[in-house]
Amino acid sequence: MSGDNSQKTNDTADALQIAHRNAGLLPEEKLAAIHALSSKDVTAMVGDGINDAPALTAATVGISLGDATQVAIQSAEVILLKGKLADLVSAHQLSLRTVATIKQNLFWAFFLQCNGNSFGSTRLFKSHDCRFHDGIFRCYCDW
Repeated sequence: MSGDNSQKTNDTADALQIAHRNAGLLPEEKLAAIHALSSKDVTAMVGDGINDAPALTAATVGISLGDATQVAIQSAEVILLKGKLADLVSAHQLSLRTVATIKQNLFWAFFLQCNGNSFGSTRLFKSHDCRFHDGIFRCYCDW
């Protein structure tokens, strides 16, 4: 979806292998389209002008180019500093790796919290007559 003419929009959509395309949209029409799509799924909007700011704000993820207007930059959550759309692919891959790392860290944190503490405590206090009794960890240490 673009505010540009149909020839430019079609050329860009063909290069990106996008089947559904809308050209010559006004800012209100872009905003309405984003609202309609957002009710069904996650949306991302890339924009660089004042006329894109409302749609950038309404989208799940607003993406602005680094050389965009100040309004568009302030409306977006992601800013591509070099102003190249090719960096959008790198940003998406980076976000997927970040989410995977967060999930791994949470898994290991919960695993160690549940299992690691009891293993470490048992090993550490083994020589000091420490044991679990009635569900309570009691330690009788003769230092």
